[in-house]
Amino acid sequence: MRADRERLEQALTNLILNAVEAMTREGTLTIGLDADDSWLAIVVEDTGAGIPPEAQRRIFEPFFTTKARGPAWGWPLPGG
Repeated sequence: MRADRERLEQALTNLILNAVEAMTREGTLTIGLDADDSWLAIVVEDTGAGIPPEAQRRIFEPFFTTKARGPAWGWPLPGG
């Protein structure tokens, strides 16, 4: 099985950071793996409030965010 390590690491980092932000102080973050000879599934679950129904259809749009402030991209931008 082959994967792009950097992209996978960035995706997991983003999922984990978003989950931590979404949870209350007493929240739980669960990460699980399931695999066989031909596939791998990574499951990331949290006890946060979830994604509002009106935002669910947009979550795969680049730069979409439900955060109230700050840029929606995951990297620093040069000042201008």
